[in-house]
Amino acid sequence: MICASCGGLVEWQGPMSNLTHTLCLSCGAINNQVVEEPEEEYLEDEDRE
Repeated sequence: MICASCGGLVEWQGPMSNLTHTLCLSCGAINNQVVEEPEEEYLEDEDRE
């Protein structure tokens, strides 16, 4: 994932059984990742089912 503020690498944080938030490894921002929109082709495939 990519940080919305600085473009740095974002990783999930917390124990593996309960990942609670994301953290930018460059600037330290919490829960500030770029949200990836689903591709239109993928959405069209779901509508057919």
